Amino acid sequence: MGLILLGGWLRLGTLDDGISPDEFANLWHGGLESAWAIAVDPESGVNPPLLRLLFNPLLPEPWTFTLGRLFSWSCGVAAIGLAFVVGRGASGGSSLAGLAAAALVALDPQAVKMSGRFRAYAAWVATMGWQLVALEAWMRARRAEDAEAARRWAPHVVVSALLLPQWHYVAIPVLLALGAFLLAQRPFRRGVLLYVPAAVAVAPLGLIVLGETGARVEHGTPLPRLYALLLSLDLRGLPSLVRTARPWLPEALRPEAEHAVIAVPLGVALLVALLCWRRWNDLGRACLVGAVAVLLTALAFSRVQLVRTPTVLMLLVFAAPLLAALPSRLPWLGRQVWGPPMLLLALGALVGPGLPGDLDATRHEEVYAGLPRFAEEHRRWDAERGDLPVRTWPAYTYVGLYYYLTGRHVRFMDGYGPSGCGPTEDGCFAVDGVRYLAIREGDREAPRGALVAAFGRPPDGFADGCTSLHEERWYRVWRCPAEPVDAAPDASRAP
Repeated sequence: MGLILLGGWLRLGTLDDGISPDEFANLWHGGLESAWAIAVDPESGVNPPLLRLLFNPLLPEPWTFTLGRLFSWSCGVAAIGLAFVVGRGASGGSSLAGLAAAALVALDPQAVKMSGRFRAYAAWVATMGWQLVALEAWMRARRAEDAEAARRWAPHVVVSALLLPQWHYVAIPVLLALGAFLLAQRPFRRGVLLYVPAAVAVAPLGLIVLGETGARVEHGTPLPRLYALLLSLDLRGLPSLVRTARPWLPEALRPEAEHAVIAVPLGVALLVALLCWRRWNDLGRACLVGAVAVLLTALAFSRVQLVRTPTVLMLLVFAAPLLAALPSRLPWLGRQVWGPPMLLLALGALVGPGLPGDLDATRHEEVYAGLPRFAEEHRRWDAERGDLPVRTWPAYTYVGLYYYLTGRHVRFMDGYGPSGCGPTEDGCFAVDGVRYLAIREGDREAPRGALVAAFGRPPDGFADGCTSLHEERWYRVWRCPAEPVDAAPDASRAP
């Protein structure tokens, strides 16, 4: 209960974070008539429409974000309790292992962050936790030949499996792997039928998934760096450890050294868990199958679509109970009660001192957190701005800024906007006579003849020749004249 309260408190701090572009992509207008448009939107080719359908047609825009984020928060908190149950079950009944698994889920920076976002990752993690709990109970009933208990748990397996592909498409190969796991064991072969409703429900979306390419984003990250991120569970090593290890890492991993120093021991631990296959119970083996399925799915998806950072949560839901229960499965440790606490102490020594900073960095991302602050304060620089437009960096910030300035959401395809400067793919709009234009993607210098606002960390030399008006963590403001500011004249040349 203490971990659930701690995790819930940490997640509360994310609910008032700035809205991210991916959340804006989930926001639609139009009431009930928008339901069909959401279902067939190109975005549904990469993200199933269920989350958008639940929170858009019947809710006005502010409530869509508010209730959508509260839903994610509830799922994120529920996932902690479910991790405890799965960790305890995978270890054969150790409450310490359950606490270790729950602690990993409660404190993982990505788990905290996604519990405050209007996105489907927290829902997916909670639903997969429910699936594992229900599947374990169903398998236990089948082994005991308890038909009544099996019938009681079967609907839980069916409904959770039905929801998973509707939250995220990674569930499809994961459920296929779990179905193959059941099919390979005589007592559980009939369990494959429990996944048929999920397959039928997701089949209509297959046409959109296979036929839509416009919404796909190319995955440009090298595979070693992708796997460093996944296997580290988005945990980062101590700076001193990273500095020591960086020269010894392969060239491809050095840019991701912060994750790699954690990914190596955790990856080895998961490999050891896989080698101990015969020593695991049914639930532990199901978690192993799920973890391997997520890793292979990330490899396959990276060929056609960007594998986003929150995918680590889909590995976490399987890896947390496996890591917590592993000490009880190692032949030289047996069921020593100190195994899970030692695991947490070792992991805490590697990442603990840096965890507050990781949590703060993932919960309060500078690009998104700066937009509402700038929207509240933007009239402070009217005198310096004069008749100049406001230019914002990075390019996609204009969507959020428009929302905070007007209370309305704009999408590229909406085709509406205030006088003379409607929202376009160039990111232009006007409010109260002031024009706002996004700086084009890839531009590394502040444009001249504008009041420039940058959110996050712009490139080095971005505003050379401009006058700084405001600088803080969340955003920076410069006045950039039409021509670069020349250096002060040489006093020796004065008449």
